[in-house]
Amino acid sequence: MAPSTHDQIKTEAACAKAQAKQGGPVPYGDFESLKSLIDSATDAICANLPATFEHQGKTYRLVTDIQRARVGIFDDPAARDSLLVALVCLPDENPTH
Repeated sequence: MAPSTHDQIKTEAACAKAQAKQGGPVPYGDFESLKSLIDSATDAICANLPATFEHQGKTYRLVTDIQRARVGIFDDPAARDSLLVALVCLPDENPTH
């Protein structure tokens, strides 16, 4: 039986962490399940950037330009240690903004 997606993520994360300890940053694109996980995290960040905000009763439009984000991903909301940490590049423009 093939491992579940979540088991594969844990396996790839452990491998990536071990490689990082040996030689620095690891291109997560080399790990299919981790790349998919990081892509989902990046999509969640972009989808939750507000297009407007309120200040003292007035609505202002907000355009964000976050080019890179350091993202820690935890496999359990109560986990103390991250499953992985990645530096991600966000799209130049969020089409909803």
